[in-house]
Amino acid sequence: MKSLDDYIYDIHNRPSNRELRFWIGFQVVVVGALGYVIPLFSLHWLGLRQWALVFIPLLCAAALVWWLLRSLKRRGVKTKALYRAYGGDPAGTSDLLFGQVTYKITPDGRWSWPTSSSGD
Repeated sequence: MKSLDDYIYDIHNRPSNRELRFWIGFQVVVVGALGYVIPLFSLHWLGLRQWALVFIPLLCAAALVWWLLRSLKRRGVKTKALYRAYGGDPAGTSDLLFGQVTYKITPDGRWSWPTSSSGD
């Protein structure tokens, strides 16, 4: 019979909220920039002028950022529920932050955080 410690192996060593916020902000900036720049150049190449070169790329960028945040929140709800089920305490971490969390379940059923490749 497995003990409770076997199921919660390494579960409390999750990334800090600060680190998760940084990566969410980084993704928002990248997605927003790509969502603006790609339509801007495409519309310019098609020969559209002035208002189209400002408003349409802004709408595209806003839609992509909204999609990113919505998908992170949906993923976060699932990850947070699984984290609780394995015995973790998600107190103080929002669904959006949990959407950024990466984890793995080992073959023997334990929760584990991936180890960083930086050698820390």
